[in-house]
Amino acid sequence: MGFDKEHVAVIANADLLGDQTQSFKTALMLYPEIQEVSGSYTLPGRYFNNWGVIPEGQDHTTLDFGVCDANFANTLKLEMAEGRFFSEEFSTDLEAIILNEEAVRQLGWEDPLGKTLEMNRKKLTVIGVVKDFHYQSLHQGNRYS
Repeated sequence: MGFDKEHVAVIANADLLGDQTQSFKTALMLYPEIQEVSGSYTLPGRYFNNWGVIPEGQDHTTLDFGVCDANFANTLKLEMAEGRFFSEEFSTDLEAIILNEEAVRQLGWEDPLGKTLEMNRKKLTVIGVVKDFHYQSLHQGNRYS
């Protein structure tokens, strides 16, 4: 599958906590049984949005996207192929993006780090490439994110 789905608890609609989200995550980490806490708007096996993007030096295309916090890779034990995952230590990560190996292949980029994608009139800089993992049902074919 490319990610660890064992011993992962999902709290649906946690985004309804709004400004209290970080406090909730901090409170969860007080329990010694909980090793990682992360937030995302979706998870592998669920719906990912398809967005229009303009890759650096190319025409408009679409890619599937998920939005997550800096601890998402640790929580699901995703592996990096190159570069790094998001970090709270870098304020510039608010304008960064992580691609997967399949997206890099689709874009035809041999050296994706530092390249940009424009999405919703915002330029996002590629800071890392995550190894492919199945993000949709295996019944939907070879779909990676």
